[in-house]
Amino acid sequence: MTFATFSMVRLLPGDPARSFLGPEAPQEQVDRLSQDMGLDKNVVVGYVEWLGGVVTGDMGSSYRTGQPVTEALQQRIPVSFQLMLMAQVLALLVAIPIGVLTAYRAGGLFDRIWSGMAFATIAVPGFVLGLLLIYLFPVQLGLFRISGFTRFTDDPLGNLNSLVLPSVTLAMLQVAIYSRLLRSDMIATLQEDFVSIARAKGLSTRRVLLGHALRPSSFSLLTLAGLNVGQLISGAVLIEFLFGLPGIGLLMINSILGRDLLMLQGAILFIVVVYVVLNLLVDALYSVLDPRIRTAGGA
Repeated sequence: MTFATFSMVRLLPGDPARSFLGPEAPQEQVDRLSQDMGLDKNVVVGYVEWLGGVVTGDMGSSYRTGQPVTEALQQRIPVSFQLMLMAQVLALLVAIPIGVLTAYRAGGLFDRIWSGMAFATIAVPGFVLGLLLIYLFPVQLGLFRISGFTRFTDDPLGNLNSLVLPSVTLAMLQVAIYSRLLRSDMIATLQEDFVSIARAKGLSTRRVLLGHALRPSSFSLLTLAGLNVGQLISGAVLIEFLFGLPGIGLLMINSILGRDLLMLQGAILFIVVVYVVLNLLVDALYSVLDPRIRTAGGA
């Protein structure tokens, strides 16, 4: 993935050095900057040199600001991480009860209403939802902040205030997808024999749903939550730009517009590593949720 990104950013139309220096810059300066950026080297050679620097902790520095890539990522990673974590937790906290309820009352009034709302939410782009929330809460009701970010160490309440709307915007699509997926899996699980046995024992509906049906129905949800990190990251790019949050997404947009290749490659490297690690953790969690996997592994 890093090699593909390293190659593709060099296939973009135009000369990054010329774009950075401007059309009036002398060709000698352009050639010198191209050498400094490694654009005069073979793609494979340039990639090996860049990867060698990454292994030693040196990702280079931005040609726009002179800031080291590692330092820029350290400043922006907490913003994006908090945004995605809040959105993911909020989405699961809302989607799981809705998915359980709609599965238990499948075909009921609430199930039909939520189905329509979920499909409508999925059909609306995230930035449109963000604009609607901005118009409704900060503009009309005077609640929450339109843009900007306050760090948690400076003001905890101000930090939450600056991330509520972005997190809700990012979570709304996930709520619709997660709840529909959990509903489908739970409807199938509720038809299993072990659920019928639990009901025959006289267990309460709550215990049957949460203690017996929810756990085996959560595998697909867990898989999707891990795979959905990519969706969260891509959504966070637009959300951070829309709400003016200084995270990885906004850094990537500015790097693309400024043709800041080293900064862009560093941001993509971070995203790739996070995506792979989280999906490995999801695979490991399967054995925790399903004893049959542990039994098969031991056998």
